[in-house]
Amino acid sequence: MGETESVMQNRRDTDRRAALDISQMILNEDDPKQRAFLLALHSIEESSRTGNAALLSRIESNEKRGDRFEVSMVEVIKKMETQVDLINKAKGAGWVTSKLVPVLLFVLSVAVGFVNKEVGAVQAAILIQSNSESALRTELVQAINNSNIVDLRLAARMDLLDERCKRLEGVHK
Repeated sequence: MGETESVMQNRRDTDRRAALDISQMILNEDDPKQRAFLLALHSIEESSRTGNAALLSRIESNEKRGDRFEVSMVEVIKKMETQVDLINKAKGAGWVTSKLVPVLLFVLSVAVGFVNKEVGAVQAAILIQSNSESALRTELVQAINNSNIVDLRLAARMDLLDERCKRLEGVHK
């Protein structure tokens, strides 16, 4: 038992003795005025004793609420610290992103420029090759047409020669 508890216990003991004494005095008192005074005093003493008990129970419940409040405040503070850490990380990520995105865009635009340059060169090479292939095709078609024309001329000449030969043979027969 602590020092304050022993003081409270002693006070309670003396209060009980005083209450017993007042009750005894009320029974022993013959004077109505004194008896009324003792009754009022006893009533005040009883109400203060029950009031003290109620006050002590309220103090106890308030202390328990205070303890629960402290525990919940510690939890709230921990959650706030966690949220502040997350916010700071998000701010840091935002800063990095704000600095990194323009650099990446620049690098990508340069890369796209190089790619476009290379694609342009490849397109030009393909165009040149297709033009040269087209020219070759045209030359080939012309050569085939020329050979067809030559073949037709030769066939016509051979036909002509065959006719002359037949005429000449007809004359010699």
